[in-house]
Amino acid sequence: MKKYLCGWSLAFLIVFSASAYAAPTGHEIMQIQKERHQAKDEEKRSEMHLIDRRGKKKVRDMVFYSFQGADKLNKAMLKFKSPADIRGVGVLTWGRASGDDDQWLYLPRARKLKRIVAGARKNKFMGTDLAFEDLRPENLDIHNYTLLREEENEGKHYFVIESTPSTPKEKKGSTYSKRIFWIRSDIYFPEKIEFLDKRGRLSKRSVMEELVNVSGEMWRAQRVTVENLLRKHKTITLTKSYQLDQGLEESFFFTQRVLKKPHTRD
Repeated sequence: MKKYLCGWSLAFLIVFSASAYAAPTGHEIMQIQKERHQAKDEEKRSEMHLIDRRGKKKVRDMVFYSFQGADKLNKAMLKFKSPADIRGVGVLTWGRASGDDDQWLYLPRARKLKRIVAGARKNKFMGTDLAFEDLRPENLDIHNYTLLREEENEGKHYFVIESTPSTPKEKKGSTYSKRIFWIRSDIYFPEKIEFLDKRGRLSKRSVMEELVNVSGEMWRAQRVTVENLLRKHKTITLTKSYQLDQGLEESFFFTQRVLKKPHTRD
């Protein structure tokens, strides 16, 4: 009888231990990822390399600003500093939880401020491998996230998560049918994203490398490679510096008026 009870006790412990670990859901993982790595405001200065299928390279300098506003309104501005023919070109994004984002592109040579309508967010941004929709902050309210599996690679553990648009508007407006994220489980940082087009083809891949711990639990990639697998073209962004939570002013910095200025801060 004693032996019988011990056997049942051991079985109970095994079952209990297995059930005690429940992997977080895909949405929970993405929520943790966002909360850990989103600063109140951020400034980063980068060098962008555009490389075509023949290996020909174009180099651009740019500055990027972001701000986490009230009521889940996130604002971001990207401006090119060089070369001279695109200096001052910029895009301003106001990202809303509803997905009804606002985007404006400023072309200084034409002195033209252009609103990016929803149907144009599929378009490439200034010859890069980024679409205008890629410049928006990740919006957890208009996507579904499914944990597909967990993987080990080179001693690191990853959550592999599938993201699909969850609203009719996002399904219609996005160039992607789904995206696949590889999130490192120790720091909850996305190291790779694969993009599938509406035909289900793997069209683009983004790889984040040279990770640095910039503050607390926040990490950043110093090297990001976005490769268009269909047209054999790459955009490599090398970040030189980060400044986080320095007190950028939302009402002053993230406006159409500032977007049209020739300089931000040098």
